[in-house]
Amino acid sequence: MDDIHIDGSHGEGGGSILRLSAALATIYKKKLHVTNIRANRKVSGLRQQHVMGLKALADFSRGSLEGARVGSTEITYTPGEKKTRDLEVNIETAGSIGLVFQVLSIASAGETVGGGTINVDIHGGATIGKWAPSSGFIQNVFIPLLSRMGMECKLEVLKHGFYPKGGAHARITFTPPGKTLHGLKLENRGDIKRVDVESIASKQLSKANVAKRQANAFSNAISELSIQEGVHLSPSIVGARNPGSGITAWAITTTGCILSSGTIVGERGLPSETVGKRAASNMLSLIKNSPAATVDQFTSDQLIPFMMLCREHSCFIAPELTSHARTNIDIFREFDKRPFTVREGKNSVRIDFPKS
Repeated sequence: MDDIHIDGSHGEGGGSILRLSAALATIYKKKLHVTNIRANRKVSGLRQQHVMGLKALADFSRGSLEGARVGSTEITYTPGEKKTRDLEVNIETAGSIGLVFQVLSIASAGETVGGGTINVDIHGGATIGKWAPSSGFIQNVFIPLLSRMGMECKLEVLKHGFYPKGGAHARITFTPPGKTLHGLKLENRGDIKRVDVESIASKQLSKANVAKRQANAFSNAISELSIQEGVHLSPSIVGARNPGSGITAWAITTTGCILSSGTIVGERGLPSETVGKRAASNMLSLIKNSPAATVDQFTSDQLIPFMMLCREHSCFIAPELTSHARTNIDIFREFDKRPFTVREGKNSVRIDFPKS
């Protein structure tokens, strides 16, 4: 098994370098050595959610993992040869379930030869949190796009969790493509057909009507848009260990594009109306300032590894090429010299991954 070394301080220098390189090491069967982990961050080294993601991946591949502890700036990961199909993940903190989904979905996409469904049962962690994809984003934006590439996934939230206690419970299934991923071409945005809004708040915040206030504030702030089928609000109250809330919105276009606001997380002292308005501001900025964009900046970061793995032509137009996206491409090319092109436009960038 060949070795590969990754400098964890490269590019944006965050945890995504670790997750992507470890997932790719699993696919390409490389022994991975990562140094300078999060060296450019205020608090360097592994955080608990990074440790959990790495351990989940090592359990999935039945591999070995050295140095995976909080504060460590160096790890060595040797993937195993035979993958497990049933995996249990325990997250003791409010670490992101979305980030566990991220690393395992990439690794699972490499399982293209009839291995069957991969089942993951996650206890603990958070479904909504800062700087990580929420369960709502994954379910309603990312999974539908992966499905069009032949990668079938399901994320079922049995219990929500918020910072700081976590305590969520979720089940994930991955059904990899039979032979290879299908190309995904997102070239023409079309018109906005409908906008859906998931606004969630814990039971502790039910008397304050936080979920409805977030949703209504979003709807009012986005009323200037021309939307064929209108805005569909889904405020909900959920059980959780501690108070928490969040809102995620996504626009579906006439050509099948899905544009997300990202998830805005409620915070103590931050009015619910402000939370909703921030989500609306994100969506308005994307739709009005980047009229050619067929994905948002959050989704573009997530799609790149799958389009790099796919050998058919794939493409999208994003509002910008984020530092995360650039780093993802750089890391992937340490494993595979898959060709791609980047064309800058006015308030947008088109990325093509030609047939190879």
